[in-house]
Amino acid sequence: MDGISTKKARNPGNQCRSLLQKRLEYAQRLKRQLKRLIKTKKISIYTVVGFSVFDPGAAFLLFPLAVVLIPAVFLRHRMASKLYQEGLAVEFYRNAIARMEDRWVGRGDAGVRYLTSDPLFADDLDLFGRGSLFQLLCAARTSIGKDTLASWLLRSGTVAEIRERQEAVRELSQRLDIRESLAVLEFDREKFRLDVLAEWGNAADPSRESTARFFGVSVVVSAVVLWSFVGFGFWFIVGVLLMEFGLRTLLRDRLQANAVPAAEMLQARAALAIIRNAVWPVSFHSRLLTQIRTTICSREDGSTLVHAFYGFVVRSPFLLLMVRQFTSGVDRWRRDVAAQSQERLLAWGQLEALASLAQYRFEQPDTSFPEVVSASPCFEATQIGHPLIPASRRVTNDVTLNDSLRLLMVSGSNMSGKSTMLRTVGINAVLALAGGPVCGERLRLTPFAIGTAMRFHDSLEQQTSHFYAVLTRLRRIMQLPTDGQPLLFLIDEILQGTNSRDRVTGAEALAKALLKRNSVGFITTHDLELTRIVDSLGEHAANVNFVDQLVDDELHFDYIMRPGVVQSGNALVLMRKMGLDV
Repeated sequence: MDGISTKKARNPGNQCRSLLQKRLEYAQRLKRQLKRLIKTKKISIYTVVGFSVFDPGAAFLLFPLAVVLIPAVFLRHRMASKLYQEGLAVEFYRNAIARMEDRWVGRGDAGVRYLTSDPLFADDLDLFGRGSLFQLLCAARTSIGKDTLASWLLRSGTVAEIRERQEAVRELSQRLDIRESLAVLEFDREKFRLDVLAEWGNAADPSRESTARFFGVSVVVSAVVLWSFVGFGFWFIVGVLLMEFGLRTLLRDRLQANAVPAAEMLQARAALAIIRNAVWPVSFHSRLLTQIRTTICSREDGSTLVHAFYGFVVRSPFLLLMVRQFTSGVDRWRRDVAAQSQERLLAWGQLEALASLAQYRFEQPDTSFPEVVSASPCFEATQIGHPLIPASRRVTNDVTLNDSLRLLMVSGSNMSGKSTMLRTVGINAVLALAGGPVCGERLRLTPFAIGTAMRFHDSLEQQTSHFYAVLTRLRRIMQLPTDGQPLLFLIDEILQGTNSRDRVTGAEALAKALLKRNSVGFITTHDLELTRIVDSLGEHAANVNFVDQLVDDELHFDYIMRPGVVQSGNALVLMRKMGLDV
C-alpha cells in the first residue's frame, strides 16, 4: 500500500477504521474466490473420475485435468496465503482501534516474564503485566522484537542512542504502510524462535571439529592398513564397522547436539529470508533505520554450507563418516555466519521495537518527543499525564526538578493523586529514555537511573515485616549503581510502618543522603510532620500537595498539584462512607 502520512490534522482513528473496512471487504472477496476455486476443482475431479468409472476409455482426460489442476493448486496456496495476510492486517487495525478507544487492556502480550529482571522500578511503574505500558506499546510479533522493546524500557540509552531512536520513531510513525507490512509477514512465530541461530552459533566449539577430523582420519588410515593385511572381504567390513561404531560412540553427544536444532535452524533462516524480502524495497531517511535495513539485507556467504553438504554426499566414504563430515561442516558454517545472523536478528528486533513506539506515536498524536540533554539532573515537564489513564479522565500537571529544586515533598489526602503523580513521572521517564514520545506537551530531561519504593510486600515465609520490606527497598535505592547517570528517586509513603518520631528522624536523614547524591525526585507522605523536614533541606526542596473537596457529603478530587502543605484530610469521611461508625 502507498505511504500514508500521520499529520495531526488527520484523525488516526478514522483512518484505521477506513482501512480496516477495506481489508475486511477484500478478505471477504478472497474467501468467495477461494471457495469457488475449491468447488470448481472438486467438480472437475469428480467429473473425470465418474467418466473413468463408467467409460474406461475416458481415462485420457486425467492428463489434461492434471495440467489444469497443478496451477490451480498453486493458485489456491497463493490465495490462502493472501487471505492469511489479510487476517493479520485486520488484527493489526483492530488492535490499533482498540488502543485508541481505550479497549486495549488484556489484548496482546503483557510481558509478565520480564518482571523477573525488575531493575527496581518495573513493578512499581506498571511496565509489565495486564494493563501495563508494555501491553499498550508492543506491536512486535517475534520474541527478539519483544525482548528488545522490554530491554529499552528497563535500561536507559545514551543521549546519542535516544536521539537516534527518536528520529527513527518520527519517520516510522508517518509510514503506516511499513508498519502494516511488518505486521503481516507470513511466518509462524510459534514454531520457532528467531534467535535460535545466534544461540546455536554461539554453541559451536572449534575443538570439536578438530577432534572429529582427527578421529575420522584415524578411521580412514586404519581402514587402509586393515585392507592391506586382510583385503576387501568379510573381516575388513567387520573391522571398519567396529571402528565406525567406536567413533560414533565418542562423538555421540556432538552428533545429537547438531541433529536436534537443524530443523529450527532452517526454519529461522527461512524467516530471515522473508524479513529480508520485506525490508529490501523500503528506503529510509533516518540514520538508525538505514543502518538496520543495511544489516538485515546484507548478503551472506553460503559456500561453507554448500561445502558441508558436499562433504556429506561425496567426500565421506563410509556411512558414519558422512555424519562426521556433515557435522564438522555445519560447525564451520555456524562459526562463519552466526555473528552475521545474530546482527541481523538484533537489527530486526530493533525494527520491531521502533515500530511499536512509532505505532503509539501514530495513535496518540498529542504526545511529544522529549528533549534529552547531557546536563545537570533535570526533569522539567509541562502538562504531563499518565499514558495508561484514558485521555477522557487524564489530568496533567507541570513538574520541575533540576539542580536548583531537587526534591518535592508531596502531601495530600487519601486517593488525591500522590502515588499517581510519582508513577506519571516515572513512566514518562521510561518512555523518554527508551526513545519514544511522552504523554505531555513538553519534557526536558537527562538520562536517569530510576529507583522507586512504592509497592511493598511482607512475607510470613521469609519472616519479613512490612517495615523491613520498606527498608530493604530504600537500601537498594541508596546502593543502586547508576553508571555515572543521575538518579531519579520516587518514594511513596516514606518509612510507613514505624512510629511518627522515628519516621521524621529517619526520613530527614534519608532525604539528606539522597540529596548528597547526583539525584532528583519525589517523596510522598500522609504524615504532615514530615513536611517540616523541607525547612532543614534549604532551597533544594519544596512542599507540594493534592487536595480534595467535600461537596454534598461526596468527595471530589481534581488531581492538580499545588505548592505548599495540604491543610485537610479525608480519612474520617472515607471511614464513614465505608460504613464504619466513627
